Amino acid sequence: MKYLIIGNGVAGTEAALTLKKILPENDVSIVTDSNERFYFRPRLVECLGTDFDYDRIFVHDDDYFKKKNITIHYGCKVLSIDRRGKQVHCASNLSFSYDQLLIASGASPFVPPIHNTAVNGFFTLRTIEDAKKINAYCTNSDHVVIAGGGLLGLECAHSLLKTAKRVTVVESEPYLLQRQLDGEGGIYLANRLKQTGLEFIFNDRIVTLEGGSSLERVVLQSGGAITASALIMSTGIRS
Repeated sequence: MKYLIIGNGVAGTEAALTLKKILPENDVSIVTDSNERFYFRPRLVECLGTDFDYDRIFVHDDDYFKKKNITIHYGCKVLSIDRRGKQVHCASNLSFSYDQLLIASGASPFVPPIHNTAVNGFFTLRTIEDAKKINAYCTNSDHVVIAGGGLLGLECAHSLLKTAKRVTVVESEPYLLQRQLDGEGGIYLANRLKQTGLEFIFNDRIVTLEGGSSLERVVLQSGGAITASALIMSTGIRS
């Protein structure tokens, strides 16, 4: 039996390892558009703001999957699936056949309707490449804005305080960590974080980005605006 898995995140990787454990004689392959082996995505925030050793977030070394007899095709973006012919078609005219197919392609950062997100200085954080781009752009930035006051947004903000001159979190709700805290707890947390140098704007959201070759200002729904050199979105994910 030939098993093919799309995606080498935690779901795809664990599925491949489990298949090999219970059915070692079968062919198991992974196709991924990533150029990196499996790593802990939640630890990406640790890569921001410092000269971080990216190797520390990888779960296994290069030889691990070879020893497990699992083939991984890196840098292969899936374009279409022929279910009748049992073929997965990728970019660069690559195709892979299968008997059983598992789609474990994960999620993408959610970006709410914001005008002019094509401007330089707009970022999301989902991959190692994203982290590298943010570090290269935001080091010594005058002002970095984080959209979203959830766990990831706060961790990003805290990490970037190490290199950016100023960091502001814009949250659409009246307090931080809506899913984890009540109003009193969220307000208390914001006051403690302000002591570390973070700034906050509540009950507002970003609607427009302004700038020429790079970001200069973010315009808020309330009509206000913030001078900013970079914006990092942290407003959730979509499968």
